Amino acid sequence: MRYGLLLFSLLLIACENINSGWEVDGGGFLKYKLNGQDSYQLEYGPDDVALPATGRHFISAVTKKEASGSSVSFLVREPKLGKNPLVAEYTYFIYNSGPKAALIGDSNFVTFDQKDDSTWTADLNLYFIECRSGVCIDSMPPVYFTGRFRYWLNPDQQKALTF
Repeated sequence: MRYGLLLFSLLLIACENINSGWEVDGGGFLKYKLNGQDSYQLEYGPDDVALPATGRHFISAVTKKEASGSSVSFLVREPKLGKNPLVAEYTYFIYNSGPKAALIGDSNFVTFDQKDDSTWTADLNLYFIECRSGVCIDSMPPVYFTGRFRYWLNPDQQKALTF
């Protein structure tokens, strides 16, 4: 009997977080490359993304600095399926705890291929000022940032959204 109760308790503890995860809690990730080389991934928590809702007509996503010190932020007004321009003032890239690299040029866009009441996905094509050395250098070629954004909504968040 004692072992049965102990086994049952251990089983409950092991299964405690079985339902936690992006599909239940919300969140997502951004897989990206810099200049077509080396793959990286950053994660989004449930509160790292603001989606269009009543009185809010934009999507904003900001990754928290990972252990690498890297972070990405982007904002799109009136997001639609297909190619969307970015709001440059709210779009930046931080590489290895360096300075914020601003967008450069006019070939920056986010292409949404899914935006519904549970999942948002998009491709990012961005050019940032070269700041990876710890100093931003305008005269260097820009850093070409390509990535795949994927975000799942928290079920409670789904109820508040309007598309």
